[in-house]
Amino acid sequence: MLFYDLGCVESTQDEARRILRDRQSLPSLQSNPSQSSFFTVSAIEQTKGRGTSGRSWIGQRGNCFFTVAFPVDWVKVPITLLPLKIGSIVRHTIEQRLSKTQPNTKSSLIPSVPRITVKWPNDVLVDDRKIAGILIETENHGPSMTSCLLIGIGINVAETPTVSTHGAQRGRPATSIKDCFLRYNNTNRYQDFHLDEPGNMKQSLSLWNDEESYFIKISKDFAKIISGQIYTWLLSQHQLVPGDETSRKQNINFILHEWENHADLGKPLILRDVEGNQEVIPVALELDGRLRVLVDGEIRLLSSDYLL
Repeated sequence: MLFYDLGCVESTQDEARRILRDRQSLPSLQSNPSQSSFFTVSAIEQTKGRGTSGRSWIGQRGNCFFTVAFPVDWVKVPITLLPLKIGSIVRHTIEQRLSKTQPNTKSSLIPSVPRITVKWPNDVLVDDRKIAGILIETENHGPSMTSCLLIGIGINVAETPTVSTHGAQRGRPATSIKDCFLRYNNTNRYQDFHLDEPGNMKQSLSLWNDEESYFIKISKDFAKIISGQIYTWLLSQHQLVPGDETSRKQNINFILHEWENHADLGKPLILRDVEGNQEVIPVALELDGRLRVLVDGEIRLLSSDYLL
């Protein structure tokens, strides 16, 4: 598994495309997936990051930006389920890391662990504020035009972007890892928040007085951990027996249930790209990943809409 650790780039998605185009060919995919066919591009700052539907992704220094690239035929479930699975991986990783903090307050008004949820189709929220987003694109590569997936992931770590609530770039209010730490620990010290295993605590502590370096390290750790989890999941897919319909259905159901267990089903949301702030109520996922919603008393299926 290759990891490209870059500084400031326009977009990690575009950097991943450049790397693919510079390669002559990808290793054979007919046997076990090769680690060299899977790579990650990580940056500490983006100047032209993008989100869904061509919208801007604010790329402030100290936040986490990375793209994971691999051949599309590594995915053994309907491709429409991929945003849901990636969202669950990102959500779990953020929850796991935030749960390491130890709150210093006894106030009943502040829960000990933030509430971390997924929002269809590709966002992660902390207490209803967006902390992470996912963008999935494709790139045809090499003489055989192998189709590759580029999964762009952004996590607000050090900085909380100011998001417009009006106009073409409107979105949901944001939060960050730093904001969560300050709120749930009632302190401006970061020594209790680290991504390393306990044996590496000393390395984390040495960064206390250099806040930028501290959060850049956290961002890089996020990129490496999540990339590794995606790679592990893809390997598990490759081990499924071709034609085993029972295993295939179980795999699909696990992805759906995992996502639904951490979604606010039944909570009203707004269709972003429809005039008039039309409200919908998410009900459940379809087997292909579409979202079943209630609109004005009628059931409707969403496939490419974006919700606020």
